[in-house]
Amino acid sequence: MGRSVLTAASAAAVLVFLAACGSGSTPSTSVSGESAASMSQAVVEDGHVLPGTHLLRPHQVIGSGLSGQIAKPSENLVYHNGQVMLFPAIGLVYWGFNRKNADPDNEIPYLNSFLLHLRDSYPLNVVTQYYEISGGHKYYIPNYPAMSIAFWYDDVNALPSPHPTDKDVQQEALRAASHFNFQLPGADNLIIVAIPHGVPMNYAACAYHGRVDGFTYTNLPYQPDFGAGCGAYSVNPGPIGILDAVTETTIHEVAESMTDPLFFGWYGPGGEIGDKCQQFAANVTIHGATFPVQPLWSNETSDCRY
Repeated sequence: MGRSVLTAASAAAVLVFLAACGSGSTPSTSVSGESAASMSQAVVEDGHVLPGTHLLRPHQVIGSGLSGQIAKPSENLVYHNGQVMLFPAIGLVYWGFNRKNADPDNEIPYLNSFLLHLRDSYPLNVVTQYYEISGGHKYYIPNYPAMSIAFWYDDVNALPSPHPTDKDVQQEALRAASHFNFQLPGADNLIIVAIPHGVPMNYAACAYHGRVDGFTYTNLPYQPDFGAGCGAYSVNPGPIGILDAVTETTIHEVAESMTDPLFFGWYGPGGEIGDKCQQFAANVTIHGATFPVQPLWSNETSDCRY
């Protein structure tokens, strides 16, 4: 039996859309045999490698121009016979933002607005060329206006002190998945766990995505705390520039989660769809609002595309 996709109305979800997709056998997504390439991109927490994670390294944004970046087709992303997100739904949980000075840079309204504008946007159209094969058929990632985007402000479950570990983030992601209840196959659920200002991290990464119980989650620390190394002021000067990293990092993690949710999807030389282009960023107008974003890797053109 192939993957079928079906949603039902949920109090937490917005604009829930009904869909179904083809028949055939679903590729194996066993966590055994983790590739050397994926392990090299894994998060190191307290000196221990965390299999089943993929990090966004600190980086320097050198500009928005993409000229001269066309690569050889051999450098394109490669399909590894696993799942992609055939009916993406994004649940964003703000964990512990109830404490004083948790959001001094107003990340919450900015990030909420960005996610709501991102669906059915041309920067995200790049992901629609990627697919999974099931039952001998190709099923492509969609980019549609009815993609479910939901938010939850979790002020009940306390943040661990001094900082949450990956296991803690996984548990919060599981709680959030239950709260949102998208009623979708596991790989189609993307849970983003946003961490408030001032919480120290115990790994060297701007953010990362991982897998737990068959779905993908992202650990999104408070990006303004990370400064220029994660994209702050890479596009915009002045006070608004502190938020540049918020949207650049988010589109990076969302696109990678869609194309490689369980780490048997699409990656190749240089990493996943966002890794090959993280040194670029530019302001892009999306449905009437302007946000700084990084481009994504396109196999169709063998370069980075906004």
